[in-house]
Amino acid sequence: MIFVSHDMDAVREYCDRAILIENNEIIEAGETDKVAQKYTKLFTDSTAEIESLGEESSRWGKGGIKTTKVSVRASEARITIFYQIEASTNIENPNVGLRIRSVSGENITGTNTKIEKFKTGVMSVGDTKKLEWELPNVLADGDYYVDAALIASDGITVYDWWDEAAQFKVKKERNIPYSIDPGFRVK
Repeated sequence: MIFVSHDMDAVREYCDRAILIENNEIIEAGETDKVAQKYTKLFTDSTAEIESLGEESSRWGKGGIKTTKVSVRASEARITIFYQIEASTNIENPNVGLRIRSVSGENITGTNTKIEKFKTGVMSVGDTKKLEWELPNVLADGDYYVDAALIASDGITVYDWWDEAAQFKVKKERNIPYSIDPGFRVK
């Protein structure tokens, strides 16, 4: 079956493999996440690679501001994600986002400062800011990635997108075969 779409979340969800075609030529073929990422890069002002901190991670964006550090603390009850961002140009209210996904590529959850109605403010050249995200740990046992994003307030311009910026493990006393474990109770 062939599924044609511009909705990369749908492609990731419904397809095992993907092909990106532009001007009647195959640009990319293979894993859906890799093809979806290449598609998204087509719509940014610059697709220059930004230096990555590891061979397994991928980074791209226009620049001007970047995520310099991401770390995660996961306990039985809470997950805390720590970000550090640094501006190399003057930027007003950058939208800082994150996505948590399984190591198999399944998107689990995500958010950003715009959704959370959190204003990051004006950043001048050389400014750094630290952000801390907290969420209840409803994830099941497994390994997860945090993908980091810095996007302009226009919602279009990508300053810095960093896949696999951090990896963390969830280990709980109970083990279920699903990604989310909300802590069911039966009566």
